[in-house]
Amino acid sequence: MQERLLEKASEVQNLILENLNIGLHVMSSPNVTTMTHLELLRLRNCLGALSPQALPSLRVLEVSNSQGMILPWGNGNTPDNKRPSLLELIIKNDHVINTRLITELLGSRTEKLKRFNISGCTNVDALGLVESMHERFLDQVIDLDLSATRVNDKVIEKLALNLQELNRISLEKTEITGIAVRVLIMKPGAELEYLNISECDRISPDAVEFARKQQGLILKSGYGSVAKGKKVRYG
Repeated sequence: MQERLLEKASEVQNLILENLNIGLHVMSSPNVTTMTHLELLRLRNCLGALSPQALPSLRVLEVSNSQGMILPWGNGNTPDNKRPSLLELIIKNDHVINTRLITELLGSRTEKLKRFNISGCTNVDALGLVESMHERFLDQVIDLDLSATRVNDKVIEKLALNLQELNRISLEKTEITGIAVRVLIMKPGAELEYLNISECDRISPDAVEFARKQQGLILKSGYGSVAKGKKVRYG
């Protein structure tokens, strides 16, 4: 059935696959690898392998809860001019993908990236990702989700100066403290409109209160009864 569905895929612009066991022979077939008009690809709860060689028109890629996926063009042999210039990259709850694969996936084609979500990708070293990419790879991003990844204050401090367009960020279940909260709220450029720091038990109550006082900021917070975070001066 999958093969028949993809026989007419060459003119498809939007493709959403859910709850499928995708065979490598399907996703590497000529019908898929020549999908030059594909702009949006969402793979949700899929199991298998993905290996199209090039999707030049792709603007939105989502891979959610999909284990064992080999991402397209994600190899060091693919030149940047053969990679798509993504507007959105969403890879959620993938415990296989690592820092190297994301780096190879993006290359230097990040000039149009507006949404970047790697929540739940526990094998990604966020600091390593920041250091391996060019320093401004997120400078056009307005919506960033690093929840449940290996993020701490050092990562946020390195990113903050280049997040001038950012107005939404989710850092749920990370190791940040009030230092990162202050850095984000006081960053240059666009003011934050949404901040998710739920279950960040290293953030002290005074940092949460400081965030709540910011006009126009929607704050999502909450942690255990004992907050481990140390107080931080806000001024």
